[in-house]
Amino acid sequence: MITLSVLVVLAVGLGFYSYCGRSVRAEIDIAAAPERVWQILIDTSHYHEWQPTMIALEGVVRRGETVKLVVKTAVGERIFYPTLLVVEPNRTLAWRVRGAFPGLLHARHDFHIAAKGDGGAHFVQRERLFGWQARNLDTDAVRRNFELMNTALKDRAERR
Repeated sequence: MITLSVLVVLAVGLGFYSYCGRSVRAEIDIAAAPERVWQILIDTSHYHEWQPTMIALEGVVRRGETVKLVVKTAVGERIFYPTLLVVEPNRTLAWRVRGAFPGLLHARHDFHIAAKGDGGAHFVQRERLFGWQARNLDTDAVRRNFELMNTALKDRAERR
């Protein structure tokens, strides 16, 4: 009887957990080659010079590595330790962040760079949030931060 109760609670919890997924996306066209955009994105030692929201990323940019990410928020700096899932030069950088407690909050963050016919790049930043706390996040504020970063990346890439 207890086993059945545990299974029912787990099934309901997992169903609710997956229901709480949210997604935030911001994109921008950049008048610079995808290779230039990529180099700026992975040149983490210079984030402090141009990044308005992700002010530091420390570690090796290689698939499977865990890096230290310092993010500027409305309430101060937050430190995360994401694991790099995809490092595909000139195209995709993606990581996963897990919260301190399983099921509370975790995220997958993706940066995509696509070549445009005019020699420029289309840059997309997306984050998928899951867990009990995902429904409480201010996704409009997250989107504004993405837009700030995208604009700063565009400005830096277009400077010659």
